[in-house]
Amino acid sequence: MGVPLAEDKTVLPVEILTFLGIEFDTFAMELWRPKVKLIEIKQRITVILGGKKAKLRELQSLIELLNLACQVVVPGRAFCRRLIDPTCNLKEAWHRIRVSSEMQDDLQMSRLALQTVSTTSRQGTYSNAKPTMEILDVEVEKLVHFSMAKNTWKTYKTALVASKV
Repeated sequence: MGVPLAEDKTVLPVEILTFLGIEFDTFAMELWRPKVKLIEIKQRITVILGGKKAKLRELQSLIELLNLACQVVVPGRAFCRRLIDPTCNLKEAWHRIRVSSEMQDDLQMSRLALQTVSTTSRQGTYSNAKPTMEILDVEVEKLVHFSMAKNTWKTYKTALVASKV
């Protein structure tokens, strides 16, 4: 056909393929971020949590990494919005943003979500069997747990207790 092939970008058929920073396991039907990438995200979260303010460029860079991780770590998407909002009206990369308690909660939950996800190899084997209700219940519980910050959970718990009285 005359289509040029780049030898360094061509791979033979493999079970695990890395494409755009995501590893695809075609046998187990799973995908994940490489451990090195997750460690980098956790380190950047720790740096931002370590200070009261963060530079716009640092926060934008972390948001970019979190958005990429959200392709694999499903619950992580819920924690990006409150990180994005403070960056909207700033123009210069050196501008500093106050890291609010809500942002800190979201960053801590993102870090927790990244720690609870498999980051190394396959979690299981491929199966045509449908998931059981117990497995679905566990997955729903994880999604609900990771969908809200700690302060939001406290507010709901307080309201629930007050409504039972």
